[in-house]
Amino acid sequence: MQNTMKASQAGKTKIKEARENKGWTIDDPKWLEEASKVRDPNWQGEEELPKGISWGTWSRFLAAKRPINTPAFRAYCQVLGLHWEDISEQKQTQTSNINQTSEATWLLILSATLKEVDKPKAEAIVAHLRQFLEDTQLTLQRIEEGSVVLVLKGSQEAFEVIEALFQSSQLTHLLGIPVENVCVDLAISTPVNLSQWLQNNFTEAIQAGWQTLQEILGTTTLTPAFRANAVKRAKQIQLPDDRALALIIELKPAENQEISTNLGVYPIGNQTYLPENLKLTVYESGEILAEVSAPSQSEGMLQPLFFLPGENFTVELLMGDFIYREDFEI
Repeated sequence: MQNTMKASQAGKTKIKEARENKGWTIDDPKWLEEASKVRDPNWQGEEELPKGISWGTWSRFLAAKRPINTPAFRAYCQVLGLHWEDISEQKQTQTSNINQTSEATWLLILSATLKEVDKPKAEAIVAHLRQFLEDTQLTLQRIEEGSVVLVLKGSQEAFEVIEALFQSSQLTHLLGIPVENVCVDLAISTPVNLSQWLQNNFTEAIQAGWQTLQEILGTTTLTPAFRANAVKRAKQIQLPDDRALALIIELKPAENQEISTNLGVYPIGNQTYLPENLKLTVYESGEILAEVSAPSQSEGMLQPLFFLPGENFTVELLMGDFIYREDFEI
């Protein structure tokens, strides 16, 4: 196996400064062309790139989160006018293939509408990323509305590269469309079976963090907003700024086999009001079923819905860079 190298954190900063001084965009072909000439002085532009030189190794070199093969690392440093000894962590590891890393499901949030980014456009974006990242695993799972959210599944390494490109403000240029955020998909993989709740079976619910309202809300006076003769459970959702929310689901059989469902979101702990930029969205079959944003000084949100046995839906909480999603089935 060939030895590999990656940049230190201090080296990553030097790489960024040197790249910006060059004045080339991050996806300019000249990076690979010049690195190819370093690797092979006899290389001709129309020939296959020398071993180790590719968009994948270039992007991982910039991200400095995963090692790349040593000859390519040194070639990129030379193109940037840097000494590899000053950039590298000086740790020799073995080469790992991007397709051998663990999988990740993540969100690419675009500043666009579904008219601007339809299915063919989204597939084109994913194809571009697949080629750039050299990640054959990368696939489009679904498209969600709002700011257009592409739910992607690929290697963990690919996500780390994209995250680094977003943080360095290069991802928007690479894709040719404004990118609002890149983050891990926090949706729970196994849907919560609400029909079990109606049968007074909460074993799986408890394991998934769903508790009684009293356990989550304590002695709060919010409980009268929910029907006394309905089945209800609450789950604590921790926000990145140390605040917490209670997501509440209430179920009650209605006419024509329908299940009358109330979704509630309330502040808990020392908080009196919900965050003003908090949005609750409910999806059914990939389409928005309901959407509500917290108004100023809101003490809670309550969204009534009706479902039939066998139907599925997804609840999403969005606040700035934070996204929480969980799937349910009746």
